Amino acid sequence: MNRDYRQMLLSEMRMVVYQKGDHVVDDERMAKVITVNENLKTLGYTLNIEDMARLAKSDSLDYFYDSVKELMGEVKAAPMYPDFPKQVMNMSEAQFRFHQMVHYFSTYGVERLFGVEVSRGWLPKVQATEKTEKDDTLLKAKVLEMVEMGEAYAKPMKAILGKRERMTMKECQIVQEALKHVAMEDIAQLKVTFKQNLLDVFYTVFTSEADIDKVTVLHSICQHIGDVLKCMDYCLTKCKFHFKTSQKRMLVKLMESYSVVDFKANLILSNKKAMRSLLMLQYVDYNEYARSEAHKAAVDSLRNGKLQSWESQAKYLLDNGKEGALQFVAQHPGTMLRMVTQLLRMGYAQAEVEQELIAKADSLSMQTMVTVLNYFGKQDVIQARKEADAVYAVFEKVLEAKMQSLDTSIKNAKVFLDMDEIDFAHSEMQINNKSDEGGYIRSGIAYKIPDDTKFVRFFVYWNDSDRVDIDLHASGVKRDGSALQIGWNSNFRSTSRYSWMKQEEEQTCDAVFSGDITHSDAAEYIDINMDGDIKEVGANIHVFGDRRTFAEIEECYVGMMAVKKIGENVSHYNPANCFFTHFLKSKCSLMDYGYIDVVNRCVVFDGKKTDQGWYAMADHTMGKFTMQKYLDMLMAAQGAVVVNNKDEADVVIVMGKTTEEKEVSLVDKNYFMD
Repeated sequence: MNRDYRQMLLSEMRMVVYQKGDHVVDDERMAKVITVNENLKTLGYTLNIEDMARLAKSDSLDYFYDSVKELMGEVKAAPMYPDFPKQVMNMSEAQFRFHQMVHYFSTYGVERLFGVEVSRGWLPKVQATEKTEKDDTLLKAKVLEMVEMGEAYAKPMKAILGKRERMTMKECQIVQEALKHVAMEDIAQLKVTFKQNLLDVFYTVFTSEADIDKVTVLHSICQHIGDVLKCMDYCLTKCKFHFKTSQKRMLVKLMESYSVVDFKANLILSNKKAMRSLLMLQYVDYNEYARSEAHKAAVDSLRNGKLQSWESQAKYLLDNGKEGALQFVAQHPGTMLRMVTQLLRMGYAQAEVEQELIAKADSLSMQTMVTVLNYFGKQDVIQARKEADAVYAVFEKVLEAKMQSLDTSIKNAKVFLDMDEIDFAHSEMQINNKSDEGGYIRSGIAYKIPDDTKFVRFFVYWNDSDRVDIDLHASGVKRDGSALQIGWNSNFRSTSRYSWMKQEEEQTCDAVFSGDITHSDAAEYIDINMDGDIKEVGANIHVFGDRRTFAEIEECYVGMMAVKKIGENVSHYNPANCFFTHFLKSKCSLMDYGYIDVVNRCVVFDGKKTDQGWYAMADHTMGKFTMQKYLDMLMAAQGAVVVNNKDEADVVIVMGKTTEEKEVSLVDKNYFMD
């Protein structure tokens, strides 16, 4: 099993692979397990009791810690000023700028003047104290889940494809790798609930050389002809617009395995899709390989324009105010859900629209509703406020009805929310706009910054066989409303606490930058003072100059970390204090990575491409629909009673992996949205 796959299991699912065993558990092995778990805590992780028992019996015990550590990111280089941040706090601006100019000239200047490649630029020779002290651990250890080697492909794939939402880029990579190792009979049992996620599964079966009944397997994973046509389109592109004869025969046979009624309905859902359907039928030489006269007749009707699309029928009824128009549209409740704004603009009563959707609430997507509520719940929404409020109200009522239809473990139960590390009021549940960089806990969730935290550190380590220049930048607002800019092309520190003329006092900063390095195998930091005069800060990261994307760089490891001690002999990096970290793989060169709300003491992962430049801070306006609102609605709809004592609870909801029987993971349950 390759390292990249295991690394993604850790970062995206907090899963670690182990080898089963039947060792006798004695005192020596239990002592080893306890030692392994204590060592894991230095990395920011821990095991639950059941997995510790499994580890004691397994063949992996002696190398388990090392197998986890090798998957972790690491900051393998010192910053430009090795005794950062105090070294920079007490440095004169003249010295810092002079060093900066010489460093730039030693790389970009030499390359442009002499036409030679420079692999490593000049760095200042300054004090570099040995880092003998480790910072205090400030964050709660994250629980890992052990997955046995034999399940390490099927189990993660099933979990990812079972979610009713688009896979992240890294989840897609996990599925693509898993599909290479999972038996076809297991693929046939998959329930792919989000259609876009079906494409790679279909293509794997479609191109497989295994001696299997592909029609049966593909029919089991495709609910209707619409799924088949979408997947055919994807396969056609992947196959460079050429299908083999055997593939054409198989696809035609697959289409005819569905009823004629389903066939007709999905051929022409809309006029645009009908044109694409005709193109697909042409590429598979449908008339040549078709065997069903009824299906052939349906295709003839499509070609002759005799099939009327559902979309055109709905438009006619709505535009002409025909009786029963809403009821007709409600035959496709998912489509109606996406038409709410249009229906209200056409004059249909809000109560009528609500009534039709509530009647079909159990078949609707909570993910779609959450996405729309996030959008229309924000004050700066494009639509007029009155219209936005009306749409929001409809979706809120329908979401309540959907939540009431759910069969969950919290129904009529006493529930304790054991998630002290999350700030619900400043968290947004991102679905369709979540980061491609992924992570076990999705973007938009606000992590509370512990009281003992003095600084939040934004850091990056990168390395490549070529010289690459990665830049950090922080844009923010101070409490007095003035702008804050820290980074390679702006201020290298910011303060309002002391005059820099008072050299007899130890300096402190609101924000401080470790220095811009332009070559590979390097690290940079920006520290944000939680006791300073800053209100909020957005942190972005940029691949400078050579038009590369993060996906093209061999290693770019970035994260946000809580810091208590900043002495010269204190280690800069402590994995146990990282709120979140990522090996960046997005196909972009400028990203809004994270956001620090200093006033409310929380930090949020963004991880999204931006075209706004270094100086523009991403908008983090919180709308009406926060995670707190979502949980309040869910508890009320399920008849759950939130209790303040964990011992009183029937169910304990946690954000990460569970540690005891009555716990339920909000992340692993996908926020009860599936």
